[in-house]
Amino acid sequence: MSLFKQTNFSFSRRPIIFLISFLFLSTAIASAQVRSVWALGDGEKIFRDDLTHKDKSRNAVWDGKTIRLQGLFNEVLAFQVIVEMGKLPANGIEISASALLNKASGNVIGANTLKYGPGGTIEIFTEHYLLVKDSTRPNWFYGSPASAPKRMTGWIPDALISTDAKPGSGGFPIDIGAGQNQGFWIDVHLPRDQKNFSPGTYQGKVQLWQKGEVIKEIPLEVNLLPQYLPDENEHTVWLFTSGANKYFPGMSGYEVDKMLKFEGHRHRIDVTG
Repeated sequence: MSLFKQTNFSFSRRPIIFLISFLFLSTAIASAQVRSVWALGDGEKIFRDDLTHKDKSRNAVWDGKTIRLQGLFNEVLAFQVIVEMGKLPANGIEISASALLNKASGNVIGANTLKYGPGGTIEIFTEHYLLVKDSTRPNWFYGSPASAPKRMTGWIPDALISTDAKPGSGGFPIDIGAGQNQGFWIDVHLPRDQKNFSPGTYQGKVQLWQKGEVIKEIPLEVNLLPQYLPDENEHTVWLFTSGANKYFPGMSGYEVDKMLKFEGHRHRIDVTG
C-alpha cells in the first residue's frame, strides 16, 4: 500500500514538473529575444540600427543597473528606455513604470492620471522611427555645415506615440524586428504641491512585458529637490503648430489649440501659429 501511494505520487508530479519546465523555458525564450535593455536621458537620438552606442553601458542617468534622475517641484523630467533585439523578433511588447514611493514620508508620485495636478504623474510613449534616405543641409538653421549632426540618414526616432494608440501604429502592444532598437519615452511630472509632498528620493521600477509576462525589471530613482520651478519661461523655445488640426479630425480648431498650448506650457515651450 505504501509503495502504491509513492508510485502514484511520483506519476502525479510529472505534469506539474512538465508545466513548470515549460513555463520556465517559455520565459527564457522570450528573454533571449531581447538582447539588452538600457536607459538614457532625453537629449540623445538612438537610431533603430545603432546596437553599439557609446552610452549603452553608462551615462548621466544610467549606471548599468538603475535609472537615476533629479528635479524640482513642478518640473517635467524625461528619459528613454531602449530595448535591443537579438537575432529573433519579438511581438506583444509593452513597457510600464510604477508609481514612485518615498519610503520616509509615504508620498507617491504618479498615482493618478491628472497631468497638471498637484501630485504629479507618469506618461509613457512609443518612439516612432522615420527613414531618412537623403538629407539636406539647411545652413540657414545650423549656421555652417560643420555644426550639422554627423549622421543625418537612416531610421531616426521622430514622433512620440501614445500607448493607447491603435496597435500596429505605435499603441501597445508592439512588435520589434530582429536586430533592431525600439525606444520608449517616459515623462515624469513632478509634484507641484510642496506642502503635502516632501523632497527626497522616490523609488519605483520600469518593467518590460511580453504577452502579459514581465521579462525585465529596472529600478528607477528620482531625487525630488526642495526648490520649485516657476511656471514662467526663463528661455525662449518656440513651437510653430500651424497645420496641426488635420491630425485631429475629431476636434475643433479651438480644442486643438488649447491642447497644444497646455502641453507647451507644461514643457516650457511657447506655442505659436
